[in-house]
Amino acid sequence: AGLRVGQALVRFGIKPLIGEAYCAAIPNSLGLEASLVAIGSEAVSVDQVTLVAADLPPSTFTLFLVGRSRTYILPFGGSEGALCIQGDISGFFNPGEISATDAMGAAELEVDLTAIPSLGGGSTVAALPGDTFTFQCWYRDVSASGSSSSNTTNAVEITFE
Repeated sequence: AGLRVGQALVRFGIKPLIGEAYCAAIPNSLGLEASLVAIGSEAVSVDQVTLVAADLPPSTFTLFLVGRSRTYILPFGGSEGALCIQGDISGFFNPGEISATDAMGAAELEVDLTAIPSLGGGSTVAALPGDTFTFQCWYRDVSASGSSSSNTTNAVEITFE
């Protein structure tokens, strides 16, 4: 069994959940719906947002995505999961941002609100009060038969103050 969201919050010091979760995940090779939560503060001036993905397969690569609004595309790009974000979609591709899940199937990303990736790669935007961003985690998911695919978590939408 993977890391439940409650365990993730204990692990990260029970910081407050922020944003609104939406777009249910499709069960992965473990039979679990991988979940994404955001913890920290919606205040841009605090600059403290951590994305925590849980219930993913252990030791699998993750890529956190960001966009400006909601959508629902199932399946997308050969994935078993649904794409739940749209509008200037990009990923966190800098060193240390693409990582593998731990032994409990969890991954995390601290988001720098002064440098959120923007479409086209290499460019970033700063979050401003009133801005809304949506986040999702895309991950490798190898089935019991060994076939390689990918899947996604739910998404989280945050409107910053």
